[in-house]
Amino acid sequence: HLSILIAAIYSGPVAALIGTSIIAIMRLIIYGISTASLFAAANILFIGLFCALLGTRKIQVAYKHLFMNLFSLLMISFFFYLLVPDIQETKQILAYYWPTSIFAGSFIYAISEYIKKSIKNNRLMSYFKAVAENSNDLISTHKRDGSFIYVSPSVISLLGYTPEELIGTSPYALIHPDSFPDVQKAHEASKKRKENSVVYKMRRK
Repeated sequence: HLSILIAAIYSGPVAALIGTSIIAIMRLIIYGISTASLFAAANILFIGLFCALLGTRKIQVAYKHLFMNLFSLLMISFFFYLLVPDIQETKQILAYYWPTSIFAGSFIYAISEYIKKSIKNNRLMSYFKAVAENSNDLISTHKRDGSFIYVSPSVISLLGYTPEELIGTSPYALIHPDSFPDVQKAHEASKKRKENSVVYKMRRK
């Protein structure tokens, strides 16, 4: 059921219903037509419909995941009680199944959110890199000590250096001595995540 949860949350109701249909049909193909396989197919269809419906609601992803997983566990438990005559055996199975499912669900949720954020960050980085590399202004990023991590190609026309020549070096070596104190103050402010601007002279190659 966890694959249906992920489909519903991140790809929408259509993906959830397609995944549900595939799982339900494969249950019947693999295990044949029997009471157990029909119940299992019906169970996954109920779960899929609930997840598809909840997936369209505008609530936090964490709550969606929680409600979907709990509903799935309740449905699975209900069908277990219908199918397994021995109540004690059912309780024993579910005593393992519930904690495992909750742990696996939480783990999958954390991984999915991490992947989602990583993809978003990569897209933003690609966008900003495209902007930087096509800008006439000199755009650079730095380590906390000030040394260059990235320098845009415009540095060639502005200062005469290639980006490769400057990466890993300190920009302080290029700053005019008269401007040095102002730049140092701005650098200290940036360490405290304060927005600031400073005008200074730089030496060309």
